[in-house]
Amino acid sequence: MIFILFTLSLTGTIKGKVTDLNNNPLVGVDVMVENATIGTATDEDGNFTISRVPVGTHTLIVSMIGYETVKIPYVVVTTTKPAYIEVKLREKALSLKAVKIRASYFPAKEEAISVTEMTQEEIKRTTGVTGDVSRMIQTMPGASAPSDDRNDIVVRGGTPNENKYLIDGIPVPSLSHFQALGSGGGTIGLVQTNFIKRMRFYGGCFGPEYTNALSSAIDIKYKEGEKEKRLYAFDLSMAGAGINLDGHIGKTCYLFSARRSYLDIIKLIGTFDFEGIPQYYDIQSKITYPLTKRDRLSLLAIEGKSWINLAGWGGEEDMDIFTGFNERVMGLSYNRITEKYLMEITLSYSRPYYITDVESHNFSYENNSFEEYFPLNINLTIPFRIVNIKTGIFASYIQWKHWILYSDTTETDTLINKEDNTISGSYYLKFSKKIERFFITTGASISYFDYTENFSISPMISLSYELTDRLSLNGGYGIYHQHPLLIWLTANEENKNLKDMEATHYLAGMDYLLREDTKINVEAYYKEYRNYPADTEDSTRILLNEGGSYEGYLNFHPLNSEGKGETYGVDISLQKRFSNHFYGTLVYSFADAELIPLNGEKIKSVFVYPHSFKVILGIELPWGFEFGMRFNWAKGKYYYPIDSLASANAGVVIRDYSTLKQYPDYHRLDFKISKREFFKKFTIEWYNEIENVYNRKNIREYYWNNEKKSIEPAYQWGFLFVGGFRIEF
Repeated sequence: MIFILFTLSLTGTIKGKVTDLNNNPLVGVDVMVENATIGTATDEDGNFTISRVPVGTHTLIVSMIGYETVKIPYVVVTTTKPAYIEVKLREKALSLKAVKIRASYFPAKEEAISVTEMTQEEIKRTTGVTGDVSRMIQTMPGASAPSDDRNDIVVRGGTPNENKYLIDGIPVPSLSHFQALGSGGGTIGLVQTNFIKRMRFYGGCFGPEYTNALSSAIDIKYKEGEKEKRLYAFDLSMAGAGINLDGHIGKTCYLFSARRSYLDIIKLIGTFDFEGIPQYYDIQSKITYPLTKRDRLSLLAIEGKSWINLAGWGGEEDMDIFTGFNERVMGLSYNRITEKYLMEITLSYSRPYYITDVESHNFSYENNSFEEYFPLNINLTIPFRIVNIKTGIFASYIQWKHWILYSDTTETDTLINKEDNTISGSYYLKFSKKIERFFITTGASISYFDYTENFSISPMISLSYELTDRLSLNGGYGIYHQHPLLIWLTANEENKNLKDMEATHYLAGMDYLLREDTKINVEAYYKEYRNYPADTEDSTRILLNEGGSYEGYLNFHPLNSEGKGETYGVDISLQKRFSNHFYGTLVYSFADAELIPLNGEKIKSVFVYPHSFKVILGIELPWGFEFGMRFNWAKGKYYYPIDSLASANAGVVIRDYSTLKQYPDYHRLDFKISKREFFKKFTIEWYNEIENVYNRKNIREYYWNNEKKSIEPAYQWGFLFVGGFRIEF
């Protein structure tokens, strides 16, 4: 009782801004704290401040005549910093009839279909995610993961290489540490979750501004540094330790984060005795300077390095593996927001660097490669009365060096040693309009890639019709193009003739609001691939089925663009946003794929789970505790089996690409208990999580044990206890 009274006596502040969908500030909007007699109204700039709010998690009610009323959950109030909320309201047609005002917990639509928006708080709360943005996306409808130890993203049968990543409008090669060249990989997220203001995941029929992507777009916005206080935070978990700085110097606001793994230190002091310790560090910073009331200049910098050294891999004492990945991103952004237009200009630089060194008595493999990108983006949004227009240009200078050496017992070497450069560019135009109950988004992009001299046009259209106040019918169509990966182009001189890959999206579905906090979404999709690279020497191989391993790209054969494929399925989700101390999500997905390499025979995708079911639940308990759980079940994926006879003769793994087998079913249960504790000068967050509660032995892959001359299973994560805490002051 004393603790409860002490907590109730502590208060904090909620600040924010309310605009319409065109970013115009709204004056006189009522902003109230649910279940409390605390509130205020927005000023002439759309800003509001609510003081003396009790610490804890709250829901805001934002309402204004002529606009849809919304509820904002997960507003966490602490004594250390103000909670800052940005809200967009959508106009609602007035009626002379008496109607019941119903608030929605779901944000106003800015796109017609296939977009899911998440906040920082939702990412941090979800069980089994450990605050990782990529693992959060894997829980969403249409997305999945190759395995437990990988956080790269597979969307509706595509490969991990088909996604577009943006942070503050700046293209980012990867969201994770431990990437492999020409593949996915990744175990630990690179994105600093505590910097996130909001994240949007577009799973299909995304806008033409997201060029050079076939499957999805992930658009992340970082917040600005604290304008009134200087905050400090320390994080510690099994993934690593880090510090956060959040504050200002004069008018300049800053965010800074530095993290490092420490399992190698634990090994040195003798706590654990194991090989193959994953190590990483990353440093991130965002600096924002307000040039005027409407203009912002921001600098984003990200540096991440990860590496792992394995000895005796695959049962062979003389086989050593070292692999490393380094990613560097720097970007300068200029933003101007007026009542007539919104302009964003970004100039950036990014460099992914890959290192691999494998040595054994049967073969050796060395990779020392990097790619550098210098992109310029200019985006302009103009809200007219009759239609909203968004247009922009993208131009990039690209240079790279790929150095790969492969040697085996046949005494033949395969060497790639190439430096080159090229340019690419695109222009897009998008229109969006809401006419009473009808919402349409349409547009197109034009792209050019100088290295292959490919020119592509990518049109799209998406529609949404509000049949009732609760039910919306949705549909979409789009053609998308992506340039071939640079490593594909340099692996063989003949590959310079590859075309841009093409995917046509067809989407149809519905949204139904069961209650103000609960929504059902059903979406059926069909995705048709064309111009996908296929192996000309091994007619059973198509690159739509590659990129799913840590080894990276190991195909040095000539490729052509005659590969085809199609993926199709249905995603059904039930989402209850946080209210009445409870939240939850249920997702069922059916998916199938038929890929066609050069031999013309249809094969299954190694990335598709035929059936999958995900459940995420969370409930606030007394005394400030929160309990969460997550359950995943999936029908086994397909894989290329190992040819044991050929592998025994060669002394290295040889796969049979002429056939596919299926893994056993996958399932796993996770539990999480967490708590926030509030004090006058600081706040503590901590969590404890049990992953794979009943220790299910899910098979990740089968590998070749050359010492035993046998095929052995490699398992995914078993029973695992993890925990962490964060102190902010």
